[in-house]
Parts: sequence; structure tokens; C-alpha cells
Amino acid sequence: MFCLLSERRESIVLAFGIVVINTGAVLANKPYLSLWYGDLPSAHITVAPNQPDLYPLRRGLMPGFSIVGRDGIDLAPNEVDQLCDIVITVSLAYDRQIFLKGTIEAEHAPPQHFSATVTVELLAAAIARATNNEMLRSSDFMVFEPAIH
Repeated sequence: MFCLLSERRESIVLAFGIVVINTGAVLANKPYLSLWYGDLPSAHITVAPNQPDLYPLRRGLMPGFSIVGRDGIDLAPNEVDQLCDIVITVSLAYDRQIFLKGTIEAEHAPPQHFSATVTVELLAAAIARATNNEMLRSSDFMVFEPAIH
């Protein structure tokens, strides 16, 4: 996870990856991610599946997307797979909260719900720090629920 100013120093870039982990005791089939990004304009969010042939990206008209594992994609107990990288780019004048809400699930596994929030105040602080060339991680100002460790 990282945060930096764009090359022309006119926008801030927030980037992070989403992984799926089978914490159960049985094989988890067809893992998927569903993510809603609310009023963040679609032009500001880029989603790149790490293995698009195994986990295709699906986007519709609504502000969200899903990545669903193809038939035959299984995760053994304790197996980890990175589903995608997400890059959010907003102008330095962006003055709205960023809120993401998602679910990761697979057949034979309970759903895991999560959210990520960047408040207006945290975004302003991140922009100020990035403007001073400080290295930032997205987790320095993006609040994850449940918390990531």
C-alpha cells in the first residue's frame, strides 16, 4: 500500500492490493470480491486483477465492481491469493470522503465484509505530507474495518 503525488504534482495516488485467504478447514471454491465505491467517480478508480484469466473483472453501470474466480479455482486451507490492485487518483482539491465497502467470499466459506474510509481531514493531511515529499503508506490515513494488521 502506498500514497504519492502524481508526476505533475496535481493529484494524489492511493494504491493497495486485495488478497483472499482461506482461513477455514475445507477447500474454498470460486472466491470472489464485490466492492462498492459509492460517490467516488469511476474515472478516479482503476482496478487491475492480478490474474485476469482466473479472476475476471466485471463492472456495470453502478459504482462498483466484482471479481469472481472461474469454475475450478479453489483455495486450500491457509492458502492466500491476491485478487487485484486498486489505484485511486484524486485531484489535490478533492474535498469529499472516500468510502469503499466490500465483501470477500467463496463457496464453503463465510463472507468477510470490510470497509476502507479516507475522511476529508485524513486526505488533506495526506496531501500535505505528500507535498512535503514524505513517504506515506495508504494505511497511514485509510481506515480499514476490520482493522488490518
